[in-house]
Amino acid sequence: MNMQIGANVLYHVGKGIATVTLNRPQQYNTIDESLRNDLRNIFHAIRQNDDIRAVILTGAGQNFSVGGDLLALEDMTPEAATRQMEDVQDTAMAIATCERPVIAAIEGRAASAGLGLALLCDWIITGKESRFTLSYSRVGMGPEWGLSVTLPERVGRARARKMVWDGVKLDARGALDLGLVDEICLPGQAMSAAWSMAEELAEKPVQSVISTKCSFRVPPEELSLALENEVHRQTECLMSEDFIEGVYAIRQRRRPDFSR
Repeated sequence: MNMQIGANVLYHVGKGIATVTLNRPQQYNTIDESLRNDLRNIFHAIRQNDDIRAVILTGAGQNFSVGGDLLALEDMTPEAATRQMEDVQDTAMAIATCERPVIAAIEGRAASAGLGLALLCDWIITGKESRFTLSYSRVGMGPEWGLSVTLPERVGRARARKMVWDGVKLDARGALDLGLVDEICLPGQAMSAAWSMAEELAEKPVQSVISTKCSFRVPPEELSLALENEVHRQTECLMSEDFIEGVYAIRQRRRPDFSR
């Protein structure tokens, strides 16, 4: 059953499984305001549908998501930047507090906000040619989408901090070795592998699955506090001269010259 909620995210429910697909392939599934709104509304709808037993989150085209739409963040007022980050906060909480297991099926690139989005999921399956990047430091930004909690949960706090500072780039094997992803499959097979796992989960006792997820996930209160801190910190970053320089450098295809 196809369900139309917005143009930027496809939503399909069948056999007890909800498939949520980021649908801006021509823009490499960059996350803008409309996509965030669609995601948030879909996960609220999933919460109200007792027939759904598992959720798959994936991206249309050749990439999962290359992250946020940085060029749309230029010339923001502090108030607009705060609203932007609060919007991210609300969407991240809607995904993270979904009681059904959420499986990320990744092909191609998952970068920065796109990787943060994937890390809100319970299990990450990736094609072996996928690439993972945290490029916040290259554009004068800090972690968002709950990365300050979800990344340390997987790789440890010290390593997570260094990964963001370094603007780390990983292939699928490197991501698996660090615990950033949970399973590698052949290129183009991530969705199939995710569907197989979702079918298995859909056949298990629903309350048992929910109880297990809620027992092992990052406590919502902890994630909420982390997201509130990210709102404040990221707003400061978006107002900085270094962020402006980072965006200009992207436009001009050059290395940024940050303040010293």
